[in-house]
Amino acid sequence: MYSKAVLFVFALVYIALGVWCWSMPVEVAGRVGFKLVGDSGVSEFQVVYGGLELAIGFFLLFCFKNAQYQQAGLVFAVISSACLFGVRTISIALGGEFEAITYRLWAAELVIVILALSAWFTSNKSSTGVSAHGVDS
Repeated sequence: MYSKAVLFVFALVYIALGVWCWSMPVEVAGRVGFKLVGDSGVSEFQVVYGGLELAIGFFLLFCFKNAQYQQAGLVFAVISSACLFGVRTISIALGGEFEAITYRLWAAELVIVILALSAWFTSNKSSTGVSAHGVDS
C-alpha cells in the first residue's frame, strides 16, 4: 500500500509540475535561472519540461492503476530521481554561485530518492520477477 501511495503522489507531483511548466514557462524558467529567448525558447521549455514531466506523471499514474506495472514504476522512480539528485549534486559540488532554489530542489530530490527507494524496498515482488533484491530466475 505504501509503494502504491508513493507512485500516486509522484504521479500527481509530476503532472502538476508539467502543467505549471507548460502553462507558465517564463515564470517557471525565471525561478530556476533560465532566460527564455523568443517564442522558440518558450516552446522548447514547454515541450522539454512541461511535456516530459507530464509524460512521467502519466506513466507513473498508469503504473499506479495497473498492478502488473507497479514495480516498473517504482524502478523508474528510483532511477530517474537518483539521476536528478546525482547530477544536481555533481553540479553543486563543481562550484558556482547558486540561488537558494537550487539548494531547495537538491533537498527535495534527496527526499524523493529516499521515498522512492523505501517504496521499492518495501514493495511486494511483482509478476515481472523483479524485486528489490534483483531479478529472480
